[in-house]
Amino acid sequence: MAIDSSLVFYSALGTSTIPIVTGQDLQTILQNIDTAINTHNTAPDYTSYNLYCITQTDGITHPTNTQNFAEGISKIVCDNADVVDAFINTTYVSDQAVLTSAITALQTPGLTYSYTGGGGSIAVTNGMTRNQVLTATYTGVGNILALLNAPGTTWATLSISTPTNISTAFNSLITYLSSLTTTVSGKQAQISTFNNSANCLAGTSTDTIYTTVGLIIPYLCALPTYDAGNVTWYGVTPGTDIESSVQNLVNTSSYLLTNAVVSNGTGLSIAAVGSTYQGKELSIDDSYTQLYKVMVTGDAYTDADVLDQKVMSSDSSITFAVTGNKLDAIVSIPANGKIKVTAADSNPDYISVKLASGIDTVWGMGITANTQGDNKMILTPTIANPDLTWQAMMYYIASDPTLLTQFANLVSTSASVPGLAVTDLVVTLTTGDFVLTWTPQTGVSQQAKWRPRSNAVWYTTVLTPANPLSAVATTTTYPSAPVNDPQQFQVDTIYASGIVGSNIYESINYDCQSLTTNVLAGMGIITATQTTLPGISYIEYNLYNSGPTLVETITTTGLAPAVQFAPVSNGTYSIKMRMGTLINGVMLYSDDPTQLNAMCSTTGIVVS
Repeated sequence: MAIDSSLVFYSALGTSTIPIVTGQDLQTILQNIDTAINTHNTAPDYTSYNLYCITQTDGITHPTNTQNFAEGISKIVCDNADVVDAFINTTYVSDQAVLTSAITALQTPGLTYSYTGGGGSIAVTNGMTRNQVLTATYTGVGNILALLNAPGTTWATLSISTPTNISTAFNSLITYLSSLTTTVSGKQAQISTFNNSANCLAGTSTDTIYTTVGLIIPYLCALPTYDAGNVTWYGVTPGTDIESSVQNLVNTSSYLLTNAVVSNGTGLSIAAVGSTYQGKELSIDDSYTQLYKVMVTGDAYTDADVLDQKVMSSDSSITFAVTGNKLDAIVSIPANGKIKVTAADSNPDYISVKLASGIDTVWGMGITANTQGDNKMILTPTIANPDLTWQAMMYYIASDPTLLTQFANLVSTSASVPGLAVTDLVVTLTTGDFVLTWTPQTGVSQQAKWRPRSNAVWYTTVLTPANPLSAVATTTTYPSAPVNDPQQFQVDTIYASGIVGSNIYESINYDCQSLTTNVLAGMGIITATQTTLPGISYIEYNLYNSGPTLVETITTTGLAPAVQFAPVSNGTYSIKMRMGTLINGVMLYSDDPTQLNAMCSTTGIVVS
């Protein structure tokens, strides 16, 4: 027979997991059990879990349900299996040799080191095992510890007990040195100052050791050094140092002073002067007759005679006369100071008479003879008839085939040979004028020219003196030179073959521009501008306060001359300005000594 479950009641104690209480009917209990089972089997919400590296199969998003979670775990396990399999079957296999070598190196390091000295030794060879290396190492360390524990037995000389280790030894030394410091304390004051005011160092009476050494060093450096090579020794042997050189000089002097001069005849007398080292006196005996006699080369000493008996004239053209103590030689044939044209010339005369001026009738050339002071005659070649000279030269060239060929080649090539250019053109600025100076080429025409740097066309006007310039001109002037615009100058040398230009020289005449300043009201900003200067590559503005202290520097160009300074506080300011540009390849500023020699200034700029 069927029984309604709602009529069956539960009489036991209640449960906490499933909501069942005493007296509850069976139908309700079964419903609560069903509800509890269904609730327990529901998939959890993984969005609140800390899943860390677990992702869905897409490798990006985290699981949101049980399936996603299981699939993610499966993928990680598979990936790890692949990695482990790759490591076991590939990576580890390929690295086995490396690992084996590394393990072998750990077992036998292959180190080599050897040292002996300092009371101990250590030796490590290439074939030692790790244990052998460690054994040799700690043996060496033990030797070091033994040295640290044996500081020596000489401490008694310092009245210090023999220490048992290095630390005790250093502390004992510090204590000993401290006692020394106390012992010498105050002694340094006795040597702290030196009186150098009265010696060659020319110091003060209270110089320190440092100051004294500073005086001694330049004094020693200024002392001359000895170099035997800087002395010409002649007959004296140089020494390797000053002492040996002086000794050689003393030896030589002693030899000269102690050796007598011996007379070989009765006409000389020798007597000592003073002591041994004061030399000898040599005297001539006036009564010695041989004293006034001379010999001719090869004469015997006994054939010496007075001068008038040893001089003679073989052809009687010279006669001799004794006048007082002088022997006068008189030339009689020809007359004194006269010459002959040839040996047959019976009318000798002076050079000025025998050498007359004249003109050659073939070449049109001659010689002009002019007497000068000190008994000199100057012969000056002259061309009296240039036409005749040129005609004779042409006839002479035409008569010689070699000369004629050379002349023809010279004429045919001269038209293509350029002339020489002026190479030393210099331009200076003098009281606002450009002055050009150069060394001219002789015998040719010249012209000076100028142009602004920005122009391609040259001008020859304005210059003083005016063009063309003479062949000997060395200077010209460009008066009232334009300002703040680079100018170029050149000198042309005009040859038959063409014009040759000199070096191009640049110059500029700087002049202060009218500077416009303004203060932006309420902002404390100062602006400045001036006329545009196309030829100026650099403008420098310097803002000063009333200190005056430099506040700010701004640079710009002549094409954009306006500037604006950073805001400033209330007060009075001034602006100093200079310009600059490349002249002959070098930056030349307007405050250069060759220009304004000072910056352009604008004052009284008030910020309030």
